[in-house]
Amino acid sequence: MEKALLMAYDVVNQQNIPVLYLNKKLSDVQIVTELLSVKASLENGKLENGNLNEGEFKRISEVSGKLYELPLYFCDISDNIDQLKQTIKVLFENEGVKILFIDYEIEDEEYVIELKKDTTIPIIAIPYKSQTSI
Repeated sequence: MEKALLMAYDVVNQQNIPVLYLNKKLSDVQIVTELLSVKASLENGKLENGNLNEGEFKRISEVSGKLYELPLYFCDISDNIDQLKQTIKVLFENEGVKILFIDYEIEDEEYVIELKKDTTIPIIAIPYKSQTSI
């Protein structure tokens, strides 16, 4: 599980602060699937293959209902930095996003630096290289 994703979820869940989570290697669907699986305590791949027992299905329903209510936003990162900056600005202005969390590859560090230069909200960026299993 990506560290910044868990941090973003915890901030939103505990403090109800609107946050945006970015990840260049996972799509929005993959991010949500991973988050649901971890928070519902499912084994790897269980949600993807749909082979859930009644208890697992109930946990997924509870977690997805909770996630739906939280001000946690996901964005497929585009290679177009200007488009991404515009998306961040809109979420900041319209949704009140207060913090940006990013999990990124080391080779994308320049991308993160560019975002930090032109973004007024706090950014917590964690490179995959520094992440260990959680």
